[in-house]
Amino acid sequence: YTNPRGILCGAAQLHRYSVPSGHTLHAISLAIMMSHFEPLMLPVVVPFALLVAASRVSLGLHYPSDVIVGAAIGAALAMTSITLF
Repeated sequence: YTNPRGILCGAAQLHRYSVPSGHTLHAISLAIMMSHFEPLMLPVVVPFALLVAASRVSLGLHYPSDVIVGAAIGAALAMTSITLF
C-alpha cells in the first residue's frame, strides 16, 4: 500500500491522524520504568524501545515527529509515575 504522499506502508493506514505513536509511547514508558525498578533489565528494554520506535517509521505507519512526540509523552508519564509512587 502506498499512501497519497508516496510513502510505501507496511499496512493500510488505520486512521487519518497518527500523533502520537502509541506503540512508542508505551515502549519508552515501559523501558524507563523497568530500568528504574530493575536496572539489570536496561540492556534488554532499551534496544526493545528503540526498535519499536524505529519500526513505526520504517513500516511507514508514522512520521518521525509522531514517534518523537510519543517518546516524549511516554518518558514524561514514566518519570511522573516514578516520582509520585
